Amino acid sequence: MSEQPGGNRDGLREAVAGIWCAMLGADYVNPEDDFFLEGGDSSLAVETAISLRALTGADLDLDLLYQYPEFGQLLSFLTDPRPEREERPLTPAEERLWFAERLHPGSPRYNIAALYRFPGRLDIPRLRAALDALVARHDSLRRGFEAPGRAVTATRVSVSCRYLDARGLPESALVELIDGHARQPFDLANPPLLRALAVDRGDEGDLLLLTVHHLVCDGGSLAILEDDLSHLYTKGGSGGGPGPLPGTSSRLFDQDESRAYWRRTLEGCPRGIALPHDLPRPAALDGTGDVHRLVSPGDMLADMSALAADERLSPNMAWIVAYVAGLVTLTGERDVVIGIAASSRTAEQGGEVGMFVAPVPLRLLRPDGVTTRDLFS
Repeated sequence: MSEQPGGNRDGLREAVAGIWCAMLGADYVNPEDDFFLEGGDSSLAVETAISLRALTGADLDLDLLYQYPEFGQLLSFLTDPRPEREERPLTPAEERLWFAERLHPGSPRYNIAALYRFPGRLDIPRLRAALDALVARHDSLRRGFEAPGRAVTATRVSVSCRYLDARGLPESALVELIDGHARQPFDLANPPLLRALAVDRGDEGDLLLLTVHHLVCDGGSLAILEDDLSHLYTKGGSGGGPGPLPGTSSRLFDQDESRAYWRRTLEGCPRGIALPHDLPRPAALDGTGDVHRLVSPGDMLADMSALAADERLSPNMAWIVAYVAGLVTLTGERDVVIGIAASSRTAEQGGEVGMFVAPVPLRLLRPDGVTTRDLFS
């Protein structure tokens, strides 16, 4: 950013306040004043951002006022656009996703999107305040990732919350817009890896799309995020509930010991399995393909539940064993390794948003003479 007008924060504040007041027709501005509550709209927000670009000489986003709608927030960002931050090495789970992202940059494959429907109207300023309070509460939602592999947690960030007036928009066009927004890739180096889209549908009720990157959130965390955001929105974004959570998801374990364990466990296992394919597999994963759904009959589900109960297995474990038995029958392999998604969340991390999913290799051997039923024992 170029040198500030007047050479100090006071000079910058005076210049920014002058632009703010000129755009809104105001005589003065307070730190807590909200651009949109004071009469600003999308056109004025863009004009203001352009004027601030000229003032600072920085390539500011045109949706700057949506990210920092309060004057105090805006001034803090312009004064210090690079917030204080903490750095640490990547956890093993983060390292796996980071590596996958580096192989396929700009891909939305690890975006998690959730769409919520409301019978009435959303209060957009209240929603923005609630989102900013949410990321202040959870360290992971202020975290970014930089080469050559560092997790960077900012002290403060603001969530991008865009407003879309979709009144009268055809349903097909709305679906396309929402899908496009959900698929936009994140810049992993610039937190938060969370964004929101509020959709105004008039009398049909509003929609809220939340998109978050899997590096900072998993399926279990999404439920926590939803509950916290609902609470903060109800309270007007001021909090009124529990304070910031102590970050524990950055805890690292002894990776050398872990690697030694898995080398012993997987020693001598096959490197792959010869599954029959109707088409040649691509040399590199490209994300194309299709989804096939199978509906299991009710009596089959009841039989599997009864078998799991008889063998004192969880239903999930019973289905895994059945899956492995099918692979053995299909391929003739008797040493099979499959990957399952396991949660690494501890009791202390019960209320924390983060990525606590770890792929775990599960090795099952079926020597000669061992039946499928024996696998359940």
